[in-house]
Amino acid sequence: MGKLEIICIRASCHLHHSTFMTCAFCSEFKTPEGVFHNGRFLCRSCGRQWILEKRKNPRLQPPTDTSFSNDVLIEFLSLFNTSPNLGHLLESFTSLAFFKLGIPGISVMIYEPRLDRMTVMSVKNQKPSLSKVALHFEIKKGEDNGPLTECIETCKSIYYKFADQKHKHFKQYARLNRTIASLVVPIHLNGEVLGIISVDYNRDDPDKAENDRYFLELIAAQFAVTLKNRILFEVSQTQSRNFRSLHSAALRLSSLGFKYKVEIFRVILLSLTEFSENDLYALFEWNKDNHTLFGHFLTGNITSPEIRMDVDMNMARQSTFKVRIQTTQEESETIAEAKKRASRKEPEPIPGEMLIPKNRYEYFLKEVFELTESKLAFSSDFPELEKFGMWGLNLAILPVVHTDKSDIVVILGKRKDRQFTSEELEVLNAFSIQAGISIQNYHLFDQRAQKERLDKEIEIAKELQKSLLPRKMPEHSGYEFAGTMVPARGVGGDYYDFITDPFNTETVICIGDVSGKGVPAGIVMATVRTIIHSLVRKKVSPWDIVNTVNTYIFQNYNEAASPRFMSMTVIKWEMNRNEFRFSGAGQGILYLYRASSKTIEEVQTGGIILGIGPDITKFENLNQFRMLSGDLLIMCTDGVLEASNQDGIQYEAERLKTSILQLQDQPLQTMLDGIVSEIKKFTGNQEQMDDITLAAIRRIR
Repeated sequence: MGKLEIICIRASCHLHHSTFMTCAFCSEFKTPEGVFHNGRFLCRSCGRQWILEKRKNPRLQPPTDTSFSNDVLIEFLSLFNTSPNLGHLLESFTSLAFFKLGIPGISVMIYEPRLDRMTVMSVKNQKPSLSKVALHFEIKKGEDNGPLTECIETCKSIYYKFADQKHKHFKQYARLNRTIASLVVPIHLNGEVLGIISVDYNRDDPDKAENDRYFLELIAAQFAVTLKNRILFEVSQTQSRNFRSLHSAALRLSSLGFKYKVEIFRVILLSLTEFSENDLYALFEWNKDNHTLFGHFLTGNITSPEIRMDVDMNMARQSTFKVRIQTTQEESETIAEAKKRASRKEPEPIPGEMLIPKNRYEYFLKEVFELTESKLAFSSDFPELEKFGMWGLNLAILPVVHTDKSDIVVILGKRKDRQFTSEELEVLNAFSIQAGISIQNYHLFDQRAQKERLDKEIEIAKELQKSLLPRKMPEHSGYEFAGTMVPARGVGGDYYDFITDPFNTETVICIGDVSGKGVPAGIVMATVRTIIHSLVRKKVSPWDIVNTVNTYIFQNYNEAASPRFMSMTVIKWEMNRNEFRFSGAGQGILYLYRASSKTIEEVQTGGIILGIGPDITKFENLNQFRMLSGDLLIMCTDGVLEASNQDGIQYEAERLKTSILQLQDQPLQTMLDGIVSEIKKFTGNQEQMDDITLAAIRRIR
């Protein structure tokens, strides 16, 4: 048997022969009944190990007089040095003081920085059932609680009689506990009040209170040191947990891949719930490009629906904005519950629509999104937030992202009886920095993904454009045909074609430009090409072709998110005649070179852009021209005339005509390639912004 076991057995024997010993933890005042287990003597009442000391006098024996020896003071001081945590310290102190002081009741109030209030955290009195009443009591900042508030403000002990107090709580407490007077002693360290010791008396006895005050002030001095250390320890433990949660959240944010921005917004708010206890979590993004405000909300109740909010700020002429608020859950019961919570004035946004004054939103944007550091505020400072359910809350506004394109902030809300501590704000600020990095990373990945999608789309569009171009030119002994297209990097919607009917009697030459770029423009162009090819078989006029294409574009794209339009020129040539009939739809000018005069005529095509209206009858046009031997017709799109150099100067018609005159003796396809080379030489290193498309007809004989 080891030395420790021998000591414990001897101590246990001493306890069994002692009378009226009490457990220092549960304060059971009786001959102890314990159990010896694994070298320790355990109290049967609370199960904790007894504090064993060899003493002549029984431990915690009630005093016979009001004088206090140094031994009693040492017992209190030893308690401060041995209690494992704050809760146990407070419980043991009240029990020890209750029996040593021989008083009807004692309670300890402790200041809670997180809630900014003083709360009763431990009570011991003659009627255990009344302890629950005392535990509900608290002192909030700014409230007048008579001697208690005076004790806190003056940092001095105060003796008072309950009959002299006006606050109803004092009268109720005195009636229930049948107490006459009370002594309150501040637990303070260098003027900082950490708590209050409150002692109850069954009779008005200032002498007894003065004796107790002297003793309790001695104890309170050491109590304050211990209490401060315990509070700092628990704060450090909380901070450690918070930073571990912060580290975990940061790893999660940096490791997850997000397809949509709303996903990362949601994860940011959910991560905050792990280490910051709030009644409302909200994230706002102000998009400077399209002037829209987006909000994502979570509440402290995990069963409540998430809520999103969109505000369109582009209605410059209106004094109010219509705000759409919707839940991410569609169940009617969930929305009904949200409305019930709102009727109880709980901080829950309600789905629906509302009107917000424009000037208030301008104030909101300035005061919230221009912040460069965290700010504490009240929901009443921003009435527009209260319309989203943020009423009666203390707010912490945390800037997350501040760029030229958007600003993002997180707003957290606590009910008015709870506060944001400096330690909590420190962690929240660290998290907001990490969240900002994660959002920036998302933008980088998103930009990269968009570039990859755009590059893929460009390749598809280029292949689509290439497949739509004529595979071969019409064959005729008296005429020569040619065409070329140089796609821009972004791929436009240019189109040219030479279509000969199945009977080899007519050829339709057309050139056009669809608004927009990429695959969407290519799809419109492909459909228009199919329409024109089907109409050529029916031997219709050029205007019929133009009118049919307009009907298709208007009916299919008029109400689309991205409306489409098209300019076009259609020329119809009967192969056994030297007559070219044409109709225009806002395409521009035909350049007709006359070999006899070596000059270039500009032929206006007229018409209107297709897709603007359902009926273009009043813009109907049908004209014609003839060609002599050596004559040459050039058609082009905007990409030719609007090609710009580094100084912003465009190529324009005069330079095109000069190129035509210089190259008109070349084979037709060679001439078109030469014009493209001249355009490239003119623009230099400037990026090509639009397709360069040319089509030409030459009469050989």
